[in-house]
Amino acid sequence: MHPVRLQALVALAEWGSVARAARQLGSTRATITKQLDELAQEAGVALIDRSSGRGAELTPAGQRLLERAPELIRMATRLRASFEDVAQTPGHYRIAVPPGLAPPVKAL
Repeated sequence: MHPVRLQALVALAEWGSVARAARQLGSTRATITKQLDELAQEAGVALIDRSSGRGAELTPAGQRLLERAPELIRMATRLRASFEDVAQTPGHYRIAVPPGLAPPVKAL
């Protein structure tokens, strides 16, 4: 789950409406709505109930995800940082493949 989508869920829960969440995140209503819809699609469950007439409320599944969102955001951020460290590591890497599995390679 992408941290930006999770942050949209946290902002929605905190501010009670997509419009206010968008303002707090410096985004647009359309962008926040799209992020929340993508998050629900990824989760495979409805996360938001918009039928109450009082803005958007989290479903029980949305509440459960909200409880874990800060931890998931931290984990994703740390994981992304670890990839950046690896990508910036200079040097050569050797990859060994058994001869029967590798296609023939021409020498340069």
